[in-house]
Amino acid sequence: GPAAFFLGAKKFKRSDYALKNDRGLKLQCSFFEPCDKERIAQKLPCVIYLHGNTSSRYESLPYVQILLPSNITFFCFDFSGCGKSEGEYISLGWWERQDLLTVVDFLKSTGRVSRIGLWGRSMGASTALMYAAKDESLAGIVAHVPVSYTHLRAHETSLHLVCRLLLEKKKKKKK
Repeated sequence: GPAAFFLGAKKFKRSDYALKNDRGLKLQCSFFEPCDKERIAQKLPCVIYLHGNTSSRYESLPYVQILLPSNITFFCFDFSGCGKSEGEYISLGWWERQDLLTVVDFLKSTGRVSRIGLWGRSMGASTALMYAAKDESLAGIVAHVPVSYTHLRAHETSLHLVCRLLLEKKKKKKK
């Protein structure tokens, strides 16, 4: 789509980025925000959309029209091994949470984002839950149909994993 566009009378822009994750893979990303003249503040809240298994950031495009008019910026990206990002495979959330850390760090470094919320679907929802266990700065999470995976422990659901990660975090703080 176009790099600049209108929703109603307001002008918005899409900026595309290639961010390198901690495994050296490039993640293809898109950041939607008001044009500078349309911004009500330097820093605006941002929702990061996390796509599902066998999908890409393109599944999130209908949500741009919902969030931008409310002065909420929108960031979407292809997990490594998906869409146009580098990588041969996915891990159904385990490595994807590191991709998300790369994105969150980038957004914080821009000086254009106040608070961050996550909106994940399927694999993206599970990734959001796993990531949130280690990042207390998140404003909120929408976890749409998180999937439970068996690559960690056969009996563990995403909820169990989040609880385990939270307890590990608490133990580390006590030391």
